[in-house]
Amino acid sequence: MDYTNNLLHKLKKYGSHGLTPFHMPGHKRNNALCPHFDAYGIDITEIDGFDDLHHPDGCLKAAMERAARIFKSRKTFFLTNGCTVGILAAIHAVCKRGDHILLAGNSHKSAYNATMLNDLYVTCLNPIGELCGIPLGQIQPDDVENAFRQNSDIKCVFITSPTYEGVVSDINSIVEIAHSRNAVVIVDEAHGAHMQFSPIFPKSAIECGADIVIHGIHKTLPSLTQTALLHVVSELVDASEIKRYLSIFQSSSPSYVLMGSIDYCMDMLERDADRLFSAYSKRLTELYDKLSDLKKLEIIPYSETRDASKIVISTVKCNMDGLSLYNLLREKYNLQPEMSLPQYVIMMTSVFDSKNNFNLLTDAITEIDNTCDDIFTQPFTPKNKVNNLLNAKPGDIADDTLYVYPPGIPIITSGEIYTEEIINEINDYYSKGYKIKSNKGFATTFD
Repeated sequence: MDYTNNLLHKLKKYGSHGLTPFHMPGHKRNNALCPHFDAYGIDITEIDGFDDLHHPDGCLKAAMERAARIFKSRKTFFLTNGCTVGILAAIHAVCKRGDHILLAGNSHKSAYNATMLNDLYVTCLNPIGELCGIPLGQIQPDDVENAFRQNSDIKCVFITSPTYEGVVSDINSIVEIAHSRNAVVIVDEAHGAHMQFSPIFPKSAIECGADIVIHGIHKTLPSLTQTALLHVVSELVDASEIKRYLSIFQSSSPSYVLMGSIDYCMDMLERDADRLFSAYSKRLTELYDKLSDLKKLEIIPYSETRDASKIVISTVKCNMDGLSLYNLLREKYNLQPEMSLPQYVIMMTSVFDSKNNFNLLTDAITEIDNTCDDIFTQPFTPKNKVNNLLNAKPGDIADDTLYVYPPGIPIITSGEIYTEEIINEINDYYSKGYKIKSNKGFATTFD
């Protein structure tokens, strides 16, 4: 039997000779983190002396209490099914069936799924603004205020901050508005678990008074994929309800390998966060400084409202689109981006990106910027022919949720009405080579 194409072989080959990772997870395949980490050797179940995640009273209880101290939350839960399970549990814990929720339109599909499962009445807030073709994704406090004026029965506000592109909303003001109406604020801070550890980053939603904050620690911190944290921050949330719903949505056999990875990550933060993040912040600052005078490409600057760790490269001024830049970085420069959309590419960094990694990225972007007009002289031609792509017309009701992944933010959700704008957006993505996916898998109407 030929094993050269099986998953384990491909993973080992990529791990040994793969591209420089400017993508998740945050450990960046750095074996030096834990050189004696033998997954098979430590893979156990709930045996004596190792506690039970769903009824913790020993080492797991102590580990979660330490995580709460590090992140300054009232109570922290380990998640081994990613942020998705935290989002499902959080929304169910604070909303009864049929309650009214105010949902940011750029929320992850798991938030939409939670509202569907709990039969919630949803008011969506559309994020506004863009810079160099990059959606800012900010939810405006005035829009939150207006939503409450029109819907006094809103029980919960769900915000994604930072966005995939690193943009944060004014959580302080949103919390103040929601709390004045006795509503709970849940923040999907999946991409912001690192933000409390350096002043170069925007403030965390925990610091801004959100009631529940969910962190995907594998995204930007050195922890294994699928590890996350749910923080109960305020007294408005019944932590026992969070625990009850986590026991429903999370596996009854959580991985001790993943939980061990979370605890090891917490250990590093407790012991060494200041040193690690000081060096990381310096490398980021140097990169932005070196790339501040590009001619065609544009690096979106960081600020109090945009996370420096996400290197977002706009192609709006170039003779290429985001997917072309993505492929060029990957194939010529051996750099694996996190994702692309038609107007930009995202390179995700973490505290474990070396100085050499940053130099490789800086050199590649500088060289592409100097040569992109010579390389990309032909006008863009669609990669896929669009011919009656959707069996839908404006006014039809969607029977499935469609999205590009990553980032997994729905273009249209089940039950939403198709508009001409939505249909054109889907056609545009497809024509430029992006795979449109649905909750049923790949959208079969696109074959």
